[in-house]
Order: sequence, then structure tokens, then C-alpha cells
Amino acid sequence: IISFIFIHLYLSLRAILWYDMIYYNNQHNNQRIDGAAVTILAKIMAKVEVLHMKFISWNVNGFRACLQKGFADFFQAANADCFCLQETNMQPGQADFAPPGYNSYFHSAVKKGYSGTALFTKEKPLEVRFGIDGQHAEEGRLITAEYPGFFLLCCYSPNAQDGLAR
Repeated sequence: IISFIFIHLYLSLRAILWYDMIYYNNQHNNQRIDGAAVTILAKIMAKVEVLHMKFISWNVNGFRACLQKGFADFFQAANADCFCLQETNMQPGQADFAPPGYNSYFHSAVKKGYSGTALFTKEKPLEVRFGIDGQHAEEGRLITAEYPGFFLLCCYSPNAQDGLAR
């Protein structure tokens, strides 16, 4: 799924850049554009849904401490559509942060003060999942939000340790 998303985004970006390049060359260099290329490009652009969304991902290394250092002001000023936090290091109810206009999702580790992720979204996802297919949820490392056309992953990966033990 992740490979599909990256390929789709890559192809969409290439189509947009190609369109911009042709438009720029035509407007600023007065060059003739091949009619067939424009027809093909128009067909590609008709199928490309351009998303204008702002995503922020931040390893906060302790959400409660971050809140005491002006996080709420930054959050409001950033005005992101999706805000992913890693290493929240807290249990549910240990911090009071519910920004208006956002859906909030927290995934805490069973072990107190350890790892954890949080996701704040303006648009409500179709579905939100914690862990990987219901597994590996004890460390609170993954939140997956499904939207029409893409999946958003808020992931805090573990240290692999010597010999890639993890």
C-alpha cells in the first residue's frame, strides 16, 4: 500500500510538473507546444486529484513537557491539516489538549512513560487503526488513518538495537 501511495504521488507530481513546464515555456518563451502532448497532458490532469493539504510530523520527546513550552501556540499558528506526533511518552488523560476543529487520536504504550503516538486531523478519517492489523499495539507506535485516496501513517519506529534485534 505504501509503495502504491508513493508511486501515485510521484506520478501525480510528474504530471503537475510537466504541465507547469509546458505552461511556463508557452507563456514566457513563446514556444510552440505540440498539440498531441497537450492532449495527453489534459487527459492525465483530468485524472489527477491534487490535494492541497499541510502535514506536520514531529517527535516531541514527551508531549506533556512540549505543552508547557508553547506547543499549543505553535499548533495554532501552523494550521496544519494533519499533525502527527511521535514519542508522546504519556498515558490517556495525562495531558489536556483538545484543539477545536480537530479530531484527536492517541495511541499510548502499555508501559508508562514509553513511546506513544498522537494524530490530530481537521478532516475526519474514514477509519483509524492502531498497531499493525491489531498486533504490536502494546508500544503505541502506529496510528493509521484512512482517507479517500490515501492512508496517513503516524509511526514511531523502534531502535533496531545491535544485530537488528528489533
